[in-house]
Amino acid sequence: MSLSSEFAEMMNDSVTVYSQSTLDKYGKRTFNATGRVIKCRVEYDTALTRDNERRDVVSSGTVYVYGSAVDVTVDSKLLLPDGVEQPIIDVSHHTDETGAIHHTVIKFGR
Repeated sequence: MSLSSEFAEMMNDSVTVYSQSTLDKYGKRTFNATGRVIKCRVEYDTALTRDNERRDVVSSGTVYVYGSAVDVTVDSKLLLPDGVEQPIIDVSHHTDETGAIHHTVIKFGR
């Protein structure tokens, strides 16, 4: 069993991600009606982290996605396995030794 298959076995949760479709003149975001279900691992843990603008914020947890989730941004809407919607604080992509995206880390919280 390779490291990649062992890593993939840890992805026993699913989240739904909705892409932002428009931004009205008041700054309110609207999202696509259909979301994309992503197999992942969700870990709930309150931690001090940095958002995409490098400000210190408190996150409620982390979503680990095996492979690339390049269409997920801080402007997307995240629906957790328990049905709770959480804002996305930060999205980072981590590469393997060949430079290919190995996994994506999504920080969420208020």
